Amino acid sequence: MKKSMIIRISVMVTVILMTIAVALAAEQKKKRPSTYIEAYGGVFIPLGDWLEAGWKPYENIEMALGYHFLPFLALEGGFHHFRTKFEQTSPYYIGQHLIANGIVLAPRLIYPFKRFELYLGAGTGYYWIENGVAYNTGLSAGYYVNHDSIWGFHALAGAAFDIIRWLYIGLEGKYIILFNFLDSANITGGAVTLGIGFRFL
Repeated sequence: MKKSMIIRISVMVTVILMTIAVALAAEQKKKRPSTYIEAYGGVFIPLGDWLEAGWKPYENIEMALGYHFLPFLALEGGFHHFRTKFEQTSPYYIGQHLIANGIVLAPRLIYPFKRFELYLGAGTGYYWIENGVAYNTGLSAGYYVNHDSIWGFHALAGAAFDIIRWLYIGLEGKYIILFNFLDSANITGGAVTLGIGFRFL
């Protein structure tokens, strides 16, 4: 799927989510705290060509600050970090790591119950990537690092449960794609994370 098509789809999804949220908000009587901050940790899982090439699941860390414009609609921005590794021992050793740090922004469509909520979202982010490569062919050995900065897209779904009114725990799944790494490949993966959040005014 081309980058331009993915961007158009993400814009359409955002507009649809906001339209639905406006309609549902009229029926929502109990207002939840408007602002939240949360931290999630879990695993990043390479997908597509990255998985087939042998890249391994590794850490995924996220922190976000969000605001409820409507009871059913929030906008959040934050920090996203993930890492993955690749190792091969035959016919010669080669090892790589990839570290991504990004600033992300995404709307959420939320369906709240009494102490439980479900949500969907889609957004974008700008990432700084480090790719380190170590090699040993038997005749020569070395290490070098590639750096790149690229745009990405993500879609997410999750659930949160209130421990008390201002404190909750959550589970979230996310699909991630970063475009044109080193002008040659998209980075694709999924993330599964558990986290904790705080709601305030």
